[in-house]
Amino acid sequence: MGMKMKFMHMKRLTAVLAAVMILFTSTALAQDLSTLTDDELLALWIDVGNEMVNRGMIGVQQADEPEDPDKRDLLGRMNDFFSLWSQNRQSDMQEYCASDWKASVENPKTALFGLLANRTPMSLETVNISGGPGDTVRTVTVHTYMDRNNGKPARQYRYEILMKKEDDGKWYIDPRCLDNSEPLETETPAPELTAVPEGDDPVLYYVPESGMYYHTDPNCKRVNEKYLPMKGMFRYSELNDEPFRNMEPCVICGAPPRQK
Repeated sequence: MGMKMKFMHMKRLTAVLAAVMILFTSTALAQDLSTLTDDELLALWIDVGNEMVNRGMIGVQQADEPEDPDKRDLLGRMNDFFSLWSQNRQSDMQEYCASDWKASVENPKTALFGLLANRTPMSLETVNISGGPGDTVRTVTVHTYMDRNNGKPARQYRYEILMKKEDDGKWYIDPRCLDNSEPLETETPAPELTAVPEGDDPVLYYVPESGMYYHTDPNCKRVNEKYLPMKGMFRYSELNDEPFRNMEPCVICGAPPRQK
C-alpha cells in the first residue's frame, strides 16, 4: 500500500495488523476500507492500535536506562574523600585510598601529602562516569575549584578520578590520579566575597556536622549533596559568636567576609 510504518514498534504492529485483518473478514467493510486513501487507512490503523492499548489488549514497553547499583556508593566515597581533603584531614583520607597504591609506596601518609601539593578543593561537580554495572575500575570526571593556597583566586580544574572496587565491596581512589589535572579552557576565578551593606543582616548557612565554612546558598555546590539543603542557619550579626567564630566564608557561593 506504500504506507510508511518505520515508527511503529514490531509487537504493536503485529497486534494492530491482526486487528485490521479481523475487520477485513466482513466483505462489506472490506469494500469500504478499499475506498480509503493510504493516509486515511494509516490513521485508522493507528486508531485501532491506540484503542487496543487503552483496553489493555497490548502493552507499550518503556525503554528504561539500565540500573547502576554502584553509582551511588562510588560517588558517595569520592565525595567523602574530597570533603576530607577540603578539611585537610589527610589521615582520614588514607582510609579511602586504594590498597594497591598504599602497598606501592613506602609511606602512604607522606606520599599522599606530596600528591595533594598544598591544594584545597573548594567545590566538586561530577561531569561523567565511565564504565557500568559490574566494572571494578571506573573513572569519574569532575570539575573543582582548587585553592592552591598561594594568595591567588581559586581556579577551576578538571580531574579524572580513578576509582577501584575492592574485595570488601567498597570503592577506593587511586591517589596517583590527583597528580594530573587540567585547567578548564575558560579558566574562571571563583566568585569574590561581597561585603554586606550596612544595616543588612542576611541568613547564612552551614553544615552542623563539619562547620568549616559558612554559605549564602543553602544548596552550595561546594558541599556534599547528602548535606543539601544545609540545615544549619544563623544571622550575619552572629558570625563572631560561638560556634561560628572560626568558620571561613565560602568563595564558591560568594559568602560575605567578616567585618573588620
